[in-house]
Amino acid sequence: MREAYALNPVAQRAVRLVAESVGAAPVLCSEPEVARLVAATSGGQGLVETVASHLLLHGNAYVQVLRGSSISPGFSTLRQSSGQASLETASALP
Repeated sequence: MREAYALNPVAQRAVRLVAESVGAAPVLCSEPEVARLVAATSGGQGLVETVASHLLLHGNAYVQVLRGSSISPGFSTLRQSSGQASLETASALP
């Protein structure tokens, strides 16, 4: 699937349009920490946009919220490809 997607600019644009639209939708948060996590970016994409891209391309998306006194709050998304997984992380604090 990765090769087919990489060689098809129409599919790339379609996924990008949908993911950007989903990422631009307003999200109301009751907690400021949650709002910062949702607004954080990883690889130039926001959390909601990244999750939408994973859902469109792979049919699933996973988000791990990182908390603790020794680390700053952030999120990580798991990208699976050809049986291998890679983790992308982003801090919610500038």
